[in-house]
Amino acid sequence: MKWKTWLNIIISGIILFSPSCKKEVEINKNNSRVSIQTYEKSGQAVHPSIIYQTGEYFLAITPYPNGNTRFENPQLLSSKNGLEFIIIGDSTKPIDFPDKYAHNCDPCLIKNGGTFHLYYVEVELDTCRLMYRNSKDGVSWSPERESY
Repeated sequence: MKWKTWLNIIISGIILFSPSCKKEVEINKNNSRVSIQTYEKSGQAVHPSIIYQTGEYFLAITPYPNGNTRFENPQLLSSKNGLEFIIIGDSTKPIDFPDKYAHNCDPCLIKNGGTFHLYYVEVELDTCRLMYRNSKDGVSWSPERESY
C-alpha cells in the first residue's frame, strides 16, 4: 500500500496549494458548517478535491459513512457559496460503482477547457489502480480507463 500513500501525498499537495483551496479557506474562516449531500444519504465524506471557476465551486468527494469503504466511491457536487454543496446529476449513484469487493477512493478533480477530469484509485482486495474519467457537464462521464 505504499503506492496509495504516495498518491495521497501528491493529491493533498494539489488540494492544499491550489488557488481554489485558498479561496475556500477564506470563505470558511468562521468555521461555518459545510453542507454536503452524499448519494447514500449519510452526509459523511472524505478526500475532498475542490476547484473554483466562474463563480462556482466544484467538489469531488467519496462518501465514507461510519468508516464503511463499500460506499467510498466518487461523486461530484457544486456550490455557489462554498458552504452548501448539492450533487450534480443522479443523486442516488456515484460516478463509478465497482464490484462488491472493491471501492474507489482519493478523487482528484481538474477542470480544463470546459472539461472535468477525474482521477481516483480503484481498490480491489490488495490491488490498487489509478483510474480516469472525463465529462463535459459533470453528469455524463466517459468509460473508466486505467491511467499510467
